[in-house]
Amino acid sequence: MKFTWNREVLFESRFNKVILDEYIDNEGNTKKWEISEKPDSVSSLVENVSNDTFIFVEQYRRPLEYWWKSKWRIVELVAWLVDKDWKSLEQIMSEEIREEIWYNAESISHILSSPKSAGQSTEYSHLFYSTVSWKAQEQILWASETIDVIEVPKLEVYNFINSKEQQWIVVDSWIKNLLWEYARMKNPQKYMKMFE
Repeated sequence: MKFTWNREVLFESRFNKVILDEYIDNEGNTKKWEISEKPDSVSSLVENVSNDTFIFVEQYRRPLEYWWKSKWRIVELVAWLVDKDWKSLEQIMSEEIREEIWYNAESISHILSSPKSAGQSTEYSHLFYSTVSWKAQEQILWASETIDVIEVPKLEVYNFINSKEQQWIVVDSWIKNLLWEYARMKNPQKYMKMFE
């Protein structure tokens, strides 16, 4: 049985705390592990049912530029941190859809929850499928955010992904995972064409 006998905070910021965890393993050996304590996150595949499109966001991400130099933008699902303990995951997701892509969510369905990086971080990703059809307001962004909202016809989405990757723009892997799940749930015979 493993148990912790000492923890040291190496670094702490608003959304991240790095802990040096010293513990005893099953053989009685003392081990050390760096653990990043982060809030969970919510993200959603958003379908605009009024025009048969998926809605994604493309934005600048500093860590990509720092590490890859040229790969500094990424196409992502609508997403945010779980930073309000008094609100449900669905409420947080709904607010982010309204603020980031300007739509009111008509339905939000939980798909799955999974560790983001189990060997390093405490963060869980909570993934949803949401539908929208009409815009509620103008985009609300933080001063540091530069976000493009992209609507892609559903049967053209795989060509869209290939095109972005050929431009050295990163596409979040969760997009492909949720598109596959969407095709499986909705109409495999029709929507598996997205991957041809």
